[in-house]
Amino acid sequence: MNSNFRLYYRARTDFPSIDQLQDVLDISNPLNVSGGNPLLKQEYTHFGSARYSFVNRKTGHSFFANFFGQMTNDYITNAVYYLNADSVIQNIELKEGSQFSKPINLNGYKQLNAFLTYSFPFNAIKSNLNLSGGFTYVDRPGSINNLITKTTNNALSGGIVWASNISEYVDFNLNYNANFNNAKSEYPDELVLQNLVRNSNTRYINQSAGVFLNLLSKNGWFMQNDVSNQTYSGLSEGFNTSYWLWNAAIGKKFLKNKAGELKLSVFDLLKQNQSVSRSIGANNTITDEQSRVLQQYFMLTFTYSLRNFGKGKASSSNNEGGEKREWRGGPPGGGMPGGSGRPGGGPMF
Repeated sequence: MNSNFRLYYRARTDFPSIDQLQDVLDISNPLNVSGGNPLLKQEYTHFGSARYSFVNRKTGHSFFANFFGQMTNDYITNAVYYLNADSVIQNIELKEGSQFSKPINLNGYKQLNAFLTYSFPFNAIKSNLNLSGGFTYVDRPGSINNLITKTTNNALSGGIVWASNISEYVDFNLNYNANFNNAKSEYPDELVLQNLVRNSNTRYINQSAGVFLNLLSKNGWFMQNDVSNQTYSGLSEGFNTSYWLWNAAIGKKFLKNKAGELKLSVFDLLKQNQSVSRSIGANNTITDEQSRVLQQYFMLTFTYSLRNFGKGKASSSNNEGGEKREWRGGPPGGGMPGGSGRPGGGPMF
């Protein structure tokens, strides 16, 4: 039985990009003009995390908990200005009804993540169950017509995986995962009364379910099937979708000790693969995207596994003259031992 608890903290700075600093207007769209801000400051972010793990090797039970948080000062975001009259910005005339945006620094960005997972054996058919859950909270400040706005996004996730390796000839995995997202916008009453914006809640769900089956015969033939379903709901019209993705393969292991493998694979057997995503920014700007992705294709592969590189000779503690040398401490060779010099290794995540 083994348990472990770790805490971690670090800080970093992020500099604005050249485009954000350039005092130049982009008027390619007269109704949505953007510009840079040479007075931008660098962001300063604090990170903190905690991790707890528990493993019982006798019973096969394990539990992991991860927590992560960050706060950013001088967070860089785009300020939006709705023009209710003809205006002149940097010697360029903008018409009434157009919109101007530029990057500014604001305080108040916060993010919190938590993830838990619990695994235990299911002895009935030599398998394991894995239960997981997560939570994400993001608070983004924004600015419209020099008034501060706030957009929060809460996300809950949960999943279950039933995995088994009954024998060296049968292997399967069943899984299900769901993500529930809720984005909320809060605006000053002055902006709401001017009908420039309105307070709103946006909810959307992403679900996935799948099964993987791997069958191997004693004479080296094998077959693999990976079938999953992706469902999106609560998005903009035309983006809600549900599709199946089926990848399959058949092959043969041969040569001595089954070191060679020839496999024919097909990706997206049903020709339904899609890519749908939603992003939420400051001032509750919601962007739904559908990208073009690679659909059905076939691939023939040959793999040769190298398993034995030979045994090395045992090192001798004696030198050529037969005199045994003994190290009594201090860095060998007058230098520091290899490595970074930091106890405990690198950052923990």
